[in-house]
Amino acid sequence: MTATEVLTAAEAAKRLRVQHITIQRWVKDGRLSAIRSRPLLFAAAEVERRAGELDQGLKTRAQIARAEAS
Repeated sequence: MTATEVLTAAEAAKRLRVQHITIQRWVKDGRLSAIRSRPLLFAAAEVERRAGELDQGLKTRAQIARAEAS
């Protein structure tokens, strides 16, 4: 069995560049899955997946802004 890297809510918030309350909201809304609820703990792979989605969204917004500026 392989050990899963675990992140706290504070570490996940830092990696995702959001506030701790946003992490709590995303868990409540089902946008981010916690592996433990008290304290909130996350699989690093889940946080990285979400970070990738956010990064892709930022790229898309940047592309739209450049297109509108042209």
